[in-house]
Amino acid sequence: MKPENLIEAFPDLDELTEDCPRGCSHGAGESECGLDEALAEGVADPERVESFRRLLAARESSSY
Repeated sequence: MKPENLIEAFPDLDELTEDCPRGCSHGAGESECGLDEALAEGVADPERVESFRRLLAARESSSY
């Protein structure tokens, strides 16, 4: 599953990633990721972002 498909399961977060640079995986520390910006601005639920990123990390670790 591609990151852009996984983020669609989190519609509240998906809309926060619309301005991410092309190829952004939305992982922690991703350069210019909309999720990090939304967290810094206090407009994203940190628990939802953490949940998404845990699923993303699990997907990445199971693909090898």
